Amino acid sequence: MTRIQHARPRPSRTTDDSGPGAAATGLGAAVPGLVVLALATFSALTTEMVPVGLLPTLSRAFGVATSVAGLLVSLYAGLVAVLSVPLTWATRRLPRKPLLMACLGSYALSNAICAAAPSFAAVAAGRALAGVTHAVYFSVAIGYATRLVPARSSGRALALASIGTPAGLILGVPVATALGDALGWRAAFVFLVALIAGVLLAMGRWLPDVRTSTVPESHTVPESHAVPQTRRRTGAGRPLAAAATANALTYLGHYTAYTYISVILLAAGARSAAIAPILLGFGVLALAGVAIGGRHLDRRPRATAMTIVAAMAVALAATGALPGMVPVVVAAGVWAGAFGPAASMFQNAAVRAGALTPEITGAWISSTANIGIGGGALVGGLVMDAAGTPALTWAGCAILVAALVVIGASRRAFPRRP
Repeated sequence: MTRIQHARPRPSRTTDDSGPGAAATGLGAAVPGLVVLALATFSALTTEMVPVGLLPTLSRAFGVATSVAGLLVSLYAGLVAVLSVPLTWATRRLPRKPLLMACLGSYALSNAICAAAPSFAAVAAGRALAGVTHAVYFSVAIGYATRLVPARSSGRALALASIGTPAGLILGVPVATALGDALGWRAAFVFLVALIAGVLLAMGRWLPDVRTSTVPESHTVPESHAVPQTRRRTGAGRPLAAAATANALTYLGHYTAYTYISVILLAAGARSAAIAPILLGFGVLALAGVAIGGRHLDRRPRATAMTIVAAMAVALAATGALPGMVPVVVAAGVWAGAFGPAASMFQNAAVRAGALTPEITGAWISSTANIGIGGGALVGGLVMDAAGTPALTWAGCAILVAALVVIGASRRAFPRRP
């Protein structure tokens, strides 16, 4: 007996009920639900990364070093890394939609705690609650997205649901940073509470529910309800491990430098008031990266992965090598744009390996991503204290090269054709 989850019956995918061309892409009636998941991911990502834009402000407000304030990112990511798999397993039998809504409510509470925090320790407590929440949310959201579409469209579904990640960089983090600069850092967390309340309303209205059923292993699931590789495939552990390892290294390399992007930009000559607009521009480029890269995730997995990580490494090296604010901003923009589709790329590679259910696979990807995020904040802080800000980009670039080696060596995780 194999447990699977599938969406409740929907209109035929040949019905054009989601806009021109939707059925042809294999997304069809799932588009509204995927958009809601993207909004929820936008809220979660903004909650996760809001300290990045506020690090100088938070360090001044509480009288701590910038590297210490950066540990707010490490704390959050460390909890996600440790708890993603066990909490996803523990909540596997809970109804999916109520669980996602409970996660959003917990995000809102954590941001409210931060907004009212009287001390740095209280901010850390709020961030810890958000980290525990994140350990469940992203694992469930990844599985949810793949279960709303046919298996052949899982890459595009994950790209759409994951678009909240670059969208958070486009709007969420820059808006929160701008509010923090203009009205005080607490205003950034109040903004997040209001944002999540609105997303909860949208989720209750437009996200389709999914249910759990038990069917014989020989049962043929209708193509409209197919789940990519729900049953374990022989030898699938190695490609899953390769995808998770490359994922961890890519995030580690990226966040070794990006956690301290505001410090890098200030060192290049940017004014404090310009940080939020620059981050906004980076987010736009990351969204463009998703739009470009998402088209190829289901067609050319290997070439797409190699191109994305190589572009990140080259652009990050240029960020550290080029003189002057404008060249640094341009190079960092290319770096941010290349990172845009990375999340959906690794999620898709891991789910298609077929080693575990999409939710548990998502837990491993979320866990390894946050090992990279938390490790990056920690490594970046150590590098910055020991060798100065310019060394951040070179350390990150070296780690990205290691990720590229893993991708190149794993032809099963990243095949030429799916």
